[in-house]
Amino acid sequence: MPNFDVQLEGTTVAQWTDPAWAPPGDEPVRPSRLNPRHGTTHMRHTARSGDILKLRAVVSGVVSPPDTALGGELFSVWLVQGPVEMLPTEEAPGRSSLQILRPVSPGHYVIGMGRRNGGAVLVPFDIF
Repeated sequence: MPNFDVQLEGTTVAQWTDPAWAPPGDEPVRPSRLNPRHGTTHMRHTARSGDILKLRAVVSGVVSPPDTALGGELFSVWLVQGPVEMLPTEEAPGRSSLQILRPVSPGHYVIGMGRRNGGAVLVPFDIF
């Protein structure tokens, strides 16, 4: 269990719809990838190619604390899933808890953010 949370800035939160479908002449119908739960609206983060996104770790209620406040347990990020092999990130000097991304390839991404002895959080988003 992580001992921090992550905020994602620079995206729009939109309802995710994924209806069942079939290409013309194709059978059977392909089911929706959503797992319906009564009263639940599925949401997702979206952004445009080239937009600047910021991942901000929240530790004990402090957003993007400086590295000097992390007791040596600095943050790192990695690409879990995406249309590219690597997603370049830019770290704010002295703040591993703030990572700046600028994805340019459209697709579905999952970014991991974690730290030693602190667990990890996976952050999904879509780029159009």
